[in-house]
Amino acid sequence: MKGQKGRSETKRMDHADDVDYFAVYSPDTQKVHLLPITHVKNTENCLRLIPTGNNQERHVRWAADYEL
Repeated sequence: MKGQKGRSETKRMDHADDVDYFAVYSPDTQKVHLLPITHVKNTENCLRLIPTGNNQERHVRWAADYEL
């Protein structure tokens, strides 16, 4: 969306009442992952393919757990 003076605006959409799952395709792995809407809280969510640099496991969403 364009705002005043050519500035971009981001509009957050709430899909909780319309969608049960999001299907996400990864061109890197050529696999599809199915995420429940309850696991998608914001646009910064991601699925991990490889371990974190500091080996953190807490709050990590492993892509393999959502693979179809």
